[in-house]
Amino acid sequence: MRTSLAERLKRGIVLLDGAMGTELIRAGLPNGKVPEAWLLERPDAIGAVHAAYLAAGSDLVYTCTFGGTSIKLRRLGLEAQAGEINRLGARAARAAAGEDRWVLGDIGPTGELLDPMGDLEEIVAQAAFAAQAKALLEGGADGIVVETMTDLNEAAAAVRGAKEAGARFIIATMSFEGASKSFRTMMGTTPEQAVTALAEAGATAVGANCGGDPPALATVIARMRAVAPGLPLVAKPNAGMPVHEAGGDVHPVGPDQFAALVKTMIDAGATIVGGCCGSSPAHLAALRAILPS
Repeated sequence: MRTSLAERLKRGIVLLDGAMGTELIRAGLPNGKVPEAWLLERPDAIGAVHAAYLAAGSDLVYTCTFGGTSIKLRRLGLEAQAGEINRLGARAARAAAGEDRWVLGDIGPTGELLDPMGDLEEIVAQAAFAAQAKALLEGGADGIVVETMTDLNEAAAAVRGAKEAGARFIIATMSFEGASKSFRTMMGTTPEQAVTALAEAGATAVGANCGGDPPALATVIARMRAVAPGLPLVAKPNAGMPVHEAGGDVHPVGPDQFAALVKTMIDAGATIVGGCCGSSPAHLAALRAILPS
């Protein structure tokens, strides 16, 4: 029987999973097919990626539902199947995780700009996030992760939506640019603004994922820690910035270097860590090997 994630955090560093997209491409995701649509056809392939991360030592996995809001799925003509897709994604992750690991239902940006910069009203976005979170929880997720956000208002709306749906554990991470952007999101949010606003919105843990130059993420975490000393912080960096080679884009940071990189984020105050773009089960296994048992 699983303890709560909050109780698990008291025992030490929690290890997340790594990238989903690159692993699905290796598993045969057709060119042009989005993972959420593939869930309807090949939930076994998604489940196999979850299983690989769990075998590598991850304590929990994110569902394959990053683009699963009804707003985002509308572009694919799948809006009516949003609930089914999210429940299916949670079930695939739950089946892989079993009863001794955890699952977080993954919520990403809608892909639309919120009013007044765009046409999407915040209340409409929050309702879509709440509906997605509800389906993920119904499918067996232990909590919700809101990730790769750049608009603080959208991120906060997603956290509130997850809370409205009944989530008791909510991670919220934003994507920050490097030093040339003074560690801000694309929409101008600073680490201090993010951690303060998202905690106020109801997030259990706050942090950063994806973004620019990965080593800069340790500075982002340190700045968050300075203003939120008691809050669990999350670091989920890319395996380096992608480099274009003949066979396509490659993330250059290998497993051992990646583990050392994440260790700097732990030293800066992160207590929940994993990998984003380009990271694989091998990267997570290397990270697990340096964490206290």
